[in-house]
Amino acid sequence: MCGRPVAASTSAPSATRPPPIEQRTTRCSRAWARPCSPGASSALPTSIRSRREQPTAAFLLRGSAGLAGLAALGAVLFGATYAWLTPVGWLALTLFVPHRPGGVTGWLLAPAGSGAAAWTGAVLLATGTACYALFGPRATARVTC
Repeated sequence: MCGRPVAASTSAPSATRPPPIEQRTTRCSRAWARPCSPGASSALPTSIRSRREQPTAAFLLRGSAGLAGLAALGAVLFGATYAWLTPVGWLALTLFVPHRPGGVTGWLLAPAGSGAAAWTGAVLLATGTACYALFGPRATARVTC
């Protein structure tokens, strides 16, 4: 097992300095963590080999604004208890239903420069905030024991 102390060697280490690393722990076999041969990594798809692109601030702001608007709409429609249904439902729609790239239905996964996706997020935020301000959250039944 990795990190397990190894039995002491025949020569005891001095009390002032610790034993070398080789004597303190066992070596781990990490064959899965590195390719078997130098050319083996070239067989992987480019998407796995290349570093992923970091999300931009505009991408995160657009997603956060749109999902907050959807949560506000969910609170108006279903109450505070089930307000999570609309953001999760839209995400499920985006992931499992085919949509046009960069279109309105796929705004969550659209690239950062997509104008339609930015407008969709802004409209969802404005609509959700306005509905919540006008109507408030739907009253849900309280259960008492």
